[in-house]
Amino acid sequence: MGGIAKQIGDRYGVDNRKCASILDTMSCCMQGLIPYGAQLLMAAGLASLNPVNIIPYLYYPMCLGLVTIVAILLRYPRRYS
Repeated sequence: MGGIAKQIGDRYGVDNRKCASILDTMSCCMQGLIPYGAQLLMAAGLASLNPVNIIPYLYYPMCLGLVTIVAILLRYPRRYS
C-alpha cells in the first residue's frame, strides 16, 4: 500500500505519511461496514443474525468515517502540510 499512498500523495500534494494514514483509516471504516466483511460475518454468526440486520448499529465505523472526512476537509492536522 506504500506505493499507492506515495503516488496519491505526490499527485495531490499531501504528505505521504498523512496519505497512508487516511487510506488505512478509511479502509478499516469500509471493512467494518460491508455486510460480507470478516468482522460483521463473525458477529452475525455468533449472534445468529443476518449480517444486514446489524448494519444500522455499527456506530463506530460510521463515526470513524465521518470524523476522518471532517479532518480531511479541515486539513487537520496541519503539521504535515
